Amino acid sequence: MLHIPLITATARTSLYGSSSRSFLFMQQLHYRIIELETDGSQAEDKTDTRALSGVLHTIEYVEDTLDDPTTVTISMTDRVSGVDITLLTLSSQTASDLFYLRTPQHDNTGSALSSYTLRNLDGKIRVVIAGGGVSKTGKIIIGYVPAR
Repeated sequence: MLHIPLITATARTSLYGSSSRSFLFMQQLHYRIIELETDGSQAEDKTDTRALSGVLHTIEYVEDTLDDPTTVTISMTDRVSGVDITLLTLSSQTASDLFYLRTPQHDNTGSALSSYTLRNLDGKIRVVIAGGGVSKTGKIIIGYVPAR
């Protein structure tokens, strides 16, 4: 009898960046898939209906039938602070790709350090596409570790 192991996606990362050896966490990675379809103006502006709370691990752009090149802006809106932030801007994107986004760390005076850490999620994901072709499809897949 052949036994095939069950494989689950997990993220093992330091909350304080790669320079810290303390407080590692091991959590199951969750995925939020945002389906996209352009309109007659070759554009799409879609805000996900569910707010995400946790730590961003990856953003995957899946081109499907979208035309080349496409400009894609992924941002977080309806945040706790009320300030929208851009997570990723892809200019002239010509193929599906996976992005591991990180943000610079800062010390207690606000000065940027040379190390990077994972970005927190605290709002809804918004995707804006320009030049994607008429009635074309694609998707954005958000990989994240949810807050407890």
